[in-house]
Amino acid sequence: MKNAMAWAGTGLLVAGVAGSGCFVQLGGPTGGHETSGGPTSGGATTGTYGGQCPSASNDDACATCQKTSCCTELVACPVGTPCDDTFTAYSTCLYPDGTKASGYSSSYCETQVGAHGSPSGDLIECIAKSCATECNTPLTTTVTVTWDGFAADFMESYCNGCHFPGYVAPSGKMVPGEIPQFTDDSSWQSWGMPKGNTAWKMQTSYAETTGGAPNSATLSEMIWCGVSTNLDAKCGTDFPGHFMNAERFPPAGTDPTKAHCWWAADGMTCPQPTVDERNKMSFWLTSGTPK
Repeated sequence: MKNAMAWAGTGLLVAGVAGSGCFVQLGGPTGGHETSGGPTSGGATTGTYGGQCPSASNDDACATCQKTSCCTELVACPVGTPCDDTFTAYSTCLYPDGTKASGYSSSYCETQVGAHGSPSGDLIECIAKSCATECNTPLTTTVTVTWDGFAADFMESYCNGCHFPGYVAPSGKMVPGEIPQFTDDSSWQSWGMPKGNTAWKMQTSYAETTGGAPNSATLSEMIWCGVSTNLDAKCGTDFPGHFMNAERFPPAGTDPTKAHCWWAADGMTCPQPTVDERNKMSFWLTSGTPK
């Protein structure tokens, strides 16, 4: 099975079924652009002068599609640039060891490395849109993360304690009001802990988590900005002043003027998700929030 793209030191390596492939090197040693065969493809070389992406005799279907459909994006993402670095991180997200698929989707990995709105994001999105079949991108999801199997538990454990009806933050913000509501359990505070109500899962609202007011059109994106281990540039653009750093929520600090976990031992420090939990929640949010 063909892999998606994977950077290999000096360019973009597209692995083929039988070890053939195309090595797209942009910004070569003489300042031009050149396309050459990959390490196992015979080393054929053709020029890409004038920003063109000509085909080579050893190109497989993936390389041919990229050169035909995404030449502009390839040329705009030369080796040795921040675009190169971001695309490397994206490829590693898809194939951590270079060959075995992680199971994460193209959209998740693009979001996770903060590629939106950048040349690397343009390249990723072009390949995913135009060459999905040829390059096997986006991946068929093998990571199973659903609302019933994971996300509802995450929300109850780390979010609902400050997102239930009647909660008032130290700043004076109320739920419902300026703070989104994720659970219908109006007596959450009286239970004193996550899952204190035996009916917690019935009370936790999928509809409110994925589309409740305020910011209903972008609520899932806001949650991702708050919990993700990587802060996408879109978070600052779309929600200025809300997400100053990655892993902003649940808040880890003990500043009494900020949102805090009143049920915690010190009254303020919220229990923190693990990196794996944050990544799984991010994947759920960027994969269409499946139930």
